Amino acid sequence: MKRTIVKYVIFFTFFFALTLSIAYARASKKKFTLDYKNFNYIQPGSYEGVHWDSKNKVIYIWAVWCGVCKANLPILKFNNQLFGKVFNISFISVEEGSTGKIEINRYIQNQNINFPVILGNEDLLKRLDVNSFPTTIFINSKDEVLFVDSGIINPISYFLRMLFTNLF
Repeated sequence: MKRTIVKYVIFFTFFFALTLSIAYARASKKKFTLDYKNFNYIQPGSYEGVHWDSKNKVIYIWAVWCGVCKANLPILKFNNQLFGKVFNISFISVEEGSTGKIEINRYIQNQNINFPVILGNEDLLKRLDVNSFPTTIFINSKDEVLFVDSGIINPISYFLRMLFTNLF
């Protein structure tokens, strides 16, 4: 029994180390500046009271038509609610922009999305180097991209990325 548990611990440790390494390598210390106040927010004023400057950030890029994004939404909300305040991280959500505002607003209401949603565009997606949906980008307070992940991120991996973003 102990050997089985040790094998699982080793496997999961290796798995998490591997996924962290891949996400870190994808980020390769990119640095960019974004003017968060001039984004096209779906809900005007939703950024008010949120301070983006000199804070760690998580940018989540998704699409209304994306089934994986919809499946990931409850996990994302849980992660953001549980870890966001602990690590003092600002959360920014970017909808890819090919869907109309009416449909996006309907989706936001149906899914009870309670965080700022920015309407993306092709230029913004290129600047963020988005190749697939969903994409999650972890940025430290120096605006250095530390981790870039595509697909669903489990709570443990999300926690580890937020922890390292907070430390570095």
